[in-house]
Amino acid sequence: MALIEKRGPAQYRVRIRRADLPNPITGTFASKVETEKWARRVESDLDAGKRVLFLADTEAKSLTLRDALERYRDEKTIHKSGAMQETNRIARWLKHPLAPKMLHQLVPGDFEKYRDERLAAGKAFATVRHELNVISQVYETARFSWRMRDLDNPLKHVKRPPAWANPRSVRLNGTVELATFLAAIMPESKHCTTEQIESAKRCTLAFEFAIETSLRRGEVATVTPAGTNFKECWIEVGRQGMLHGNLKGGTRRVALSTRAVKILKTLSLPDESSPWFGVSVRTLSAAMQRAREKLGLKDFRLHDLRHEATSRLFEKGLSAMEVATMTGHKTLTTLKRYTHPNVTDIARKLG
Repeated sequence: MALIEKRGPAQYRVRIRRADLPNPITGTFASKVETEKWARRVESDLDAGKRVLFLADTEAKSLTLRDALERYRDEKTIHKSGAMQETNRIARWLKHPLAPKMLHQLVPGDFEKYRDERLAAGKAFATVRHELNVISQVYETARFSWRMRDLDNPLKHVKRPPAWANPRSVRLNGTVELATFLAAIMPESKHCTTEQIESAKRCTLAFEFAIETSLRRGEVATVTPAGTNFKECWIEVGRQGMLHGNLKGGTRRVALSTRAVKILKTLSLPDESSPWFGVSVRTLSAAMQRAREKLGLKDFRLHDLRHEATSRLFEKGLSAMEVATMTGHKTLTTLKRYTHPNVTDIARKLG
């Protein structure tokens, strides 16, 4: 039932109370006609079973998905270890037709439609799950960090592709020889400068080092001599740019193989604090793209080197806990997703 009362010379307030509502829905308008029109529409929606959201916070009522994504990117994403990847996902959402809509007006069906369209387009389960997770994190941040507690998170009612389904199993081994892959990183143009050739050589060493140690792209680009102990054969690896880095695992020590030690000792650096390889994450990505185009490896990605490295560690005879110490994985479930043993080798062991 809607109760309308005059609050002033040009102010009318309506309050709708119903047994199925936890709180009354209220609204304030400049004219009685506008107030009655709004009350009829809300009651009609309630009778039809439609979702009507009451928001006490004025900002929550006017916040669009685009505004929320941009604020989340500027306040939260920049402190994450995977900031670049999440920024790219947010950039995609900002171009989507849902971006201009009010945050409180989006319903589970909107995101179920998005999920189905992305999967129908052939996108990997993990890709779609990560994209939906970003939106869920935006809603939770709005509710708790921005104090919009009445805002409902529609992603809680959306079934997301499971993490264990359709995992990647691409390995360098069986696709192309390591020497061939590393050679493809070098540019062939006669117009390349000495600096560009030197950078490509360092990328080649960085990729080989990544396969030897199972380090992530960002970790390879930031390891330094100051965190290296050649006597005990380990290197200290940290997660850069994280607001709560220590809570997420902080730094870890990764054992160095004989080949990994040789790679580092071939490099020359101006000081102890400079990164070993002297190349940025973007430079490594560009080098991988160059190798992919040369060798026609359309489905091979830079992060697949981590899958290759993890699988090789198991093939060398390391235990699961020893491999997890190298890779930094916190659970065996995650470690399993990065491990792709050669079936032929397993058959050979069976005899």
